[in-house]
Amino acid sequence: MYRTIIFILLFLSTDILAGWEKLNSNTTEWLTDVVFVDTKIGYAVGRNGTIVKTIDGGDNWENISLRINEWFKSLFFFNEDHGFIVGTNSIILETFDGGKSWKYQYLDYNSIFYKIFFINEIEGYIVGGDLNDNGIVLKTEDGGINWRPVLNTDNGALYTGNYSSDSTIVVAGRNGIIFKTTDSAVNWHMVKIKSPTFDITYLVFQGISFYNDAIWAVGDHGLILKSTDGGLTWTFHNLSFKYYHHLFNIKFKNNRGIIVGGRGNGNASYEAIILETDDGGNSWTVTSTPNWTKLYGISIPSVNRAFVVGYNGIILRYDPLITDVKDQCAETMHFNLQNFPNPFNASTIIKYSIPKSEFVTIKIYDLIGREIATLVNENKQRGNYEVHFDASDLATGVYLYSLKAGSFSDTKKLILIK
Repeated sequence: MYRTIIFILLFLSTDILAGWEKLNSNTTEWLTDVVFVDTKIGYAVGRNGTIVKTIDGGDNWENISLRINEWFKSLFFFNEDHGFIVGTNSIILETFDGGKSWKYQYLDYNSIFYKIFFINEIEGYIVGGDLNDNGIVLKTEDGGINWRPVLNTDNGALYTGNYSSDSTIVVAGRNGIIFKTTDSAVNWHMVKIKSPTFDITYLVFQGISFYNDAIWAVGDHGLILKSTDGGLTWTFHNLSFKYYHHLFNIKFKNNRGIIVGGRGNGNASYEAIILETDDGGNSWTVTSTPNWTKLYGISIPSVNRAFVVGYNGIILRYDPLITDVKDQCAETMHFNLQNFPNPFNASTIIKYSIPKSEFVTIKIYDLIGREIATLVNENKQRGNYEVHFDASDLATGVYLYSLKAGSFSDTKKLILIK
């Protein structure tokens, strides 16, 4: 009986990876961006006019796609009702009713708009590039009614941009080019990045994020760069990525940062890759899985909740041990169990939460139900805990860890790769 239960739980957990849960997005289209206005209400967009919306924190997604043959690349929402979407053929969409209706604009720039962001309700920017690999930045000073170009460059299409609280704006794209402005796009300073590994034509930036006094940029071929002087100089962060590892986005929320992309195996196939930090980028943990493919968009509505989207309509949600207070349906905590990293090499941390004082056991088993180790076997008070598991003496393979606390029990999968 015990072995049967173990295998059922293993089967049910195949859509959960190191705290990331695969959701039903109600679409199979390629999703490129996601934004949450709070922990409950969020939107995701993608290819073929795809728009999906959730009002319950991602549990359910409503497909509100439009019947137009455009690839939506980026979106920005001020609140649950008012937002913008941009994409191919210089399209701009705006809604004032939470996606029930949309106002269209096709601007005459023959470009793909890759990114839209607003500094306030009046001042906003669009970043893009045309078919001849020229980059463009547009600006609005009337809340999106009118847009005018404030940067044109023949140094390559621009794919990403972001801003800081001191009104510093950074945009970047192809050919290792980064532009910076500190005067509302009146003047731009260009920085040309040189890689010790790749030719400049391979330096393609896909995501930019500000955190404290630092600016982070990520891109194709495993590019991770950091600037601590406002974007004047940049340093490479080497996480031993190979040529076919591509990073498409980066976001920070307090100390928590997430990078997503796709990791190749040397041919045309990819597996999803997620990099996470809880110390502001000083150290990153890399997780990948062949069950999913490229990931593109990130939204971190709170330090306790994150969403990423990608190819084939995939939406992943990160659920921490203790959810936001707004998300709790009771005053007490829930039992929770997870480990990180997973897959892991040699050692991992198992984290768990106990809603009330209980006698707790955590044990490790192999796939045929044999007990490998006992990590916890004692009374625990209400709270959050973690325990270190050293698997240096075990062989590569799949193992199970099981928590029992009172009448509650849960079992999850460990993947050891050496």
